[in-house]
Amino acid sequence: SNVKDAFIDDYFSAAITNDNVLYTWGDSSLGHLGVKNPKSNTPGKVEFDNSDDVKTGVKTVSHNGLYTTAAVTDDGGLYVWGVDTVLGESLGSYTDTPEKVMDNVKDAICAGGSDTFVIVLKNDGNVYSFGSNDNGQLGNGSSDSVLPEDAQSILGNVKKISVHNRTCAAITNDNELYTWGRNYGGQVGNGKDDDSNKPVKILENVKSISLGDGFSAAITYDNELYMWGLNSHGQLGNGSKSSTN
Repeated sequence: SNVKDAFIDDYFSAAITNDNVLYTWGDSSLGHLGVKNPKSNTPGKVEFDNSDDVKTGVKTVSHNGLYTTAAVTDDGGLYVWGVDTVLGESLGSYTDTPEKVMDNVKDAICAGGSDTFVIVLKNDGNVYSFGSNDNGQLGNGSSDSVLPEDAQSILGNVKKISVHNRTCAAITNDNELYTWGRNYGGQVGNGKDDDSNKPVKILENVKSISLGDGFSAAITYDNELYMWGLNSHGQLGNGSKSSTN
């Protein structure tokens, strides 16, 4: 009765209460619950700053499927825990203690499964990225992995970010839609089928964006729906089963 937000993923559940406390439960094998001595079938409180009480409330939480969790606190801190590859450690290393990696963060999305990466929207509207980068999902013009302390801005003037698998999108304050990353179905929408390692402007006057498995959808402020990408099951709704990029 005191929950204001919830998040579920593969064998992982989380809830944020009205007083901004984060609870997690589910599979605990790789530390991604962030709870000491967890009971998988009972919500456990995630502790920050090595304190018995959460010093800063939690604003958002994101999880990438059995591997890593990221949370943004009310004071703009970005914390990550679980599998440590995103922190530069070898696969198989993990921590159940939230580690602060950035400040002044508005939102963050953790994705990529075992090839974990994080897309970060800061309070000043700049987008940063770190972690694995096999499909150019960091949007930094390369395919090299990046540690949190080495993350650089890849796009500015942004108000919203979205990520699915290894495809990413951002909407600017001018309502322009940019996409980048994995593009096996043409879901980036840049007229190509190869991955894009830099943000590409796709549409203008965009209100919202949704990313799926190989296809994408956007709604404009004219209340028009645009869809593109993989269409093998007619998911684009354009009267055919031909994909479009």
